[in-house]
Amino acid sequence: MPLKKIEYPLHQCGKLYECKNGECLDWKRVCNNKTDCTDGTDESGNCTATCENCPSICRQTPGGPLCVCALGFSKVEDTCVDDDECRLDHCSHNCINTPGSFVCTCHPGYQLRYDRRSCKSLNGKATILYIQNNSIWLFVSQHHFLEHSYGDKNITDFDFDKRLNKLYVAVPETGEIIELNKNLTEPTTTAIGNIGRPTEISVDWATGNIYFVDEKPSGSAIRVCNIARKTCARLHNIPFKVTSLTVDSMNSIMFYCVNSSQVQSASLAGKAVKNVTSVNNCTGLAADGHLKILYILDNPGKLWKSTFEGHKTLVYNNEVTMNFAHSPALFEDHIYFLNNTQVMRCFLFGHKTCQIFANITASSFAIRQEYTYSDECEKKECSGVCVLDNGPVCVCADGSLSDGECPFLNQAEIPLINGERPAVVSTVSKWYYFLIVLLGTVLTISLGFLINKMFRCFRTRPEIYMRVAFRNQSDPIAEVVSAVVEVPTAGSVNREYVNPLQFVRNAWSTTFHRGTPVVTEAQVMETQLCISDNESDIDNYEHKALLRIR
Repeated sequence: MPLKKIEYPLHQCGKLYECKNGECLDWKRVCNNKTDCTDGTDESGNCTATCENCPSICRQTPGGPLCVCALGFSKVEDTCVDDDECRLDHCSHNCINTPGSFVCTCHPGYQLRYDRRSCKSLNGKATILYIQNNSIWLFVSQHHFLEHSYGDKNITDFDFDKRLNKLYVAVPETGEIIELNKNLTEPTTTAIGNIGRPTEISVDWATGNIYFVDEKPSGSAIRVCNIARKTCARLHNIPFKVTSLTVDSMNSIMFYCVNSSQVQSASLAGKAVKNVTSVNNCTGLAADGHLKILYILDNPGKLWKSTFEGHKTLVYNNEVTMNFAHSPALFEDHIYFLNNTQVMRCFLFGHKTCQIFANITASSFAIRQEYTYSDECEKKECSGVCVLDNGPVCVCADGSLSDGECPFLNQAEIPLINGERPAVVSTVSKWYYFLIVLLGTVLTISLGFLINKMFRCFRTRPEIYMRVAFRNQSDPIAEVVSAVVEVPTAGSVNREYVNPLQFVRNAWSTTFHRGTPVVTEAQVMETQLCISDNESDIDNYEHKALLRIR
């Protein structure tokens, strides 16, 4: 009975020997004086011919000597060239090409699995947060837990800051972003309002800043708020609808989709805006900051990966589970996303397959992950919003850059915290107030010094004293030409008074016109003797002065 012919697909042997009928054999079984191919094409012929001038490995075949390259190399003309295995997505995270081979490594926070290709999180399994019926739910180890309910508030998107343990949700109807602080025994909420109509939201976990899309009838704007500092800024106006937004904190860059097709990028200060690439219908973005790769969901059924410079390749095509996919997130070796009723995950390396991760009906979701980067804005003096753009940068409410001081805001522009305006209604730096206080202090000291000097001047001149001298005598007194006026009374009693007009004139002249002495007719100016404030001393001095005048 003749043997049944076995058909083998052609060109599937790769580095192995291929029989004429398509069978694949290890090279050790070729020309070994034993027939291994069912059609016998692995023996006889020119198996005994010798090899000459082979750069790497010589194989004896029935067709004669064959020069081949070692594993990990390819023949180019008469030489063997190293293969770049990293181009073939052999590694989950990082790939290092070596001569004839490759080495896989993992991002910080992950470790290499036993297959030496895939990576495992050091923080355990994926923890998923998702929105359902205006509430935030937690899904971990196949269990669902209610995190927080927002009642009748219609929340459209959210993000989680693992470093600060805070959750942020967007409420377009009330024009608010609500912060849920879970660091306390009893979680607290803080709402920041008067910020437009927030829809898409993404947190920069390096600074705690909240980037969001302010959707308007005439287009959109990218804005940023910091609830701890109670400040906001408008970064970039876009005359079209923005359908997706993601922030790469590691590289201080953000990506967003405009008009569902154009993918753009900008710095976290809203500058350096550029077109990255375009797709048919962008429904979600996820950035791998370590590899500087941007993943783009393109409805229906496509997933692209693009460099930050815009060189894109297709990862999945016509994948049914990716129809109506949105809200992508990266974790370990997979990309996670939502479709209508499920959370799906798909491999990003090796053999590309997708599977159901959880049966969840949700409008948005995120994966809670740990990050360990410091906040460079923590010590930055900024009365606006401090963002990272090649270092800490201060951005004012209108999007302009500042050295730390921003102009006053109109009442209508001030963000509301829990429905009320903050105590500080301007964005003037505290240094401005310091200068005002310093200037006021200098003026006060100067004024006090001037008043003290004037007082001392009055004290050291005879005209300053408001003197009234009384003298009762029986004998008449000769007429004296001086500033003293004698007023006769009944009897022979005389009383003397200092002329008040002359006193004021003398005081004014000696205080403000010291360069030109002012005297009255027949008045003799003498140097004031040292006297005390004692009343008797003043009377004695006056009496002696009157005798000298006579």
